[in-house]
Amino acid sequence: MLFRPRLGDVPLPDAVLAGIDVTSPLAIDTVLQSKNSDEAGRRWPVRVLEALAESIRGVDQRCRFLKAICETQIPGLLDKLTVINDLASQ
Repeated sequence: MLFRPRLGDVPLPDAVLAGIDVTSPLAIDTVLQSKNSDEAGRRWPVRVLEALAESIRGVDQRCRFLKAICETQIPGLLDKLTVINDLASQ
């Protein structure tokens, strides 16, 4: 697991992340358009991006995912930087 689970986090349903191309900004934005926060009040974009990052294997895919995050339109700068910082510190 790339990210430390936070208290109260419930894994995202597989249906939410099924078939998402983690290297496609458009695919990521499509998932993020569904809502702004989860039931616990955590920011939905950060939660989705963290869940997508868990499936990344290898440096090349990680680089393409980071580029895709930078090119997405839905998450704000703070959400993007939060996930990028977590990935960079791994």
